[in-house]
Amino acid sequence: MSRTCKPPGAAAVVWCCLFILASNALLEASATFSSATSNNKIPEKSPTLSPASDEQFEQLRETTLGKSNSTEMEHAQNHQQLVTEQGSLISIVYPIGGSTSSFIKSLPADTVAKIPSFKEKRNGLMKINYRRSVGVYDGVEMACGMGYMNPYITKNHIAVSKDLFAGARACGLCANVYCTDTICGQRALNANRTFMIVDECSDCDTNDIVASISGYTDLTLVDPDINPIVTAAFDLVPCGDLVTGSIKLLTSPNMSKKYLGINLSNTKVPVRGVRINGIVLQLGNDGFWSIRSDGRDNIPLQPPYVLQVLGANNELLNFNLKTLVSQDLGSNFGENNLQ
Repeated sequence: MSRTCKPPGAAAVVWCCLFILASNALLEASATFSSATSNNKIPEKSPTLSPASDEQFEQLRETTLGKSNSTEMEHAQNHQQLVTEQGSLISIVYPIGGSTSSFIKSLPADTVAKIPSFKEKRNGLMKINYRRSVGVYDGVEMACGMGYMNPYITKNHIAVSKDLFAGARACGLCANVYCTDTICGQRALNANRTFMIVDECSDCDTNDIVASISGYTDLTLVDPDINPIVTAAFDLVPCGDLVTGSIKLLTSPNMSKKYLGINLSNTKVPVRGVRINGIVLQLGNDGFWSIRSDGRDNIPLQPPYVLQVLGANNELLNFNLKTLVSQDLGSNFGENNLQ
């Protein structure tokens, strides 16, 4: 089941613009931002769990974590009208107008020197999530279907566009996000925050993101009720140590003799393949890995179960399970898997 993250209503944005235009002369100019090209996408999932060579994994890493390329300014020009209408969106990376140029001149030299490198990142809009509070088990209501999010992730998560979501293959990947909007003042291009991808935004442009309100506020230090949208830039990165504890297995409520579905959450790297007793599971848009019997026969699985999980770091974890029920698997990628 797909879910949509909805940004604030048009009336709120118009009110915000009027407030900002009245209070800050720097915001008289228009700015723009960019979207990444289709060449920079999360790769298709591997059809098997065969160990990849070092060269193959580096190709996977480059494709998954690659940077945007040469059409940034073209996208910036396409979005100029939107920026003009919303007034508050004045990007330091793609400045338009004298007010932004004056602001850039007021920045420290080392900050100004960063601007060219920010054009290589994914540039777009960062909006706030309509949900004000998210608990550790609320991930099941989002597109990745995560059965568990640790306390840091509940406060620092994002939804990404359909292009980046890539049929749930982005789930469990993180984004290192910077504010590039003049409204962020001296924090622009300097302060950053890492968010985990847990949801899909159906009406976002390629490099737009919808951020949890806590993470948005901590990064920008602006009032989200006054400025619910800013320009931002980000890179896709592994979540690593932001994920603590072990992998959690959640079984689908639709489990039957003819359908098996599991979700794996709290992984230090995205999952690229799953196999149970030698049978390969397929990843669905709901974030669940599943197999289904197309005929009258039941799925040929009997306990004990050997669950194999392949990570984007090319590490293969093996778990011996007595039953296929929701449970803590007891270890994670980057640890000794002794089961």
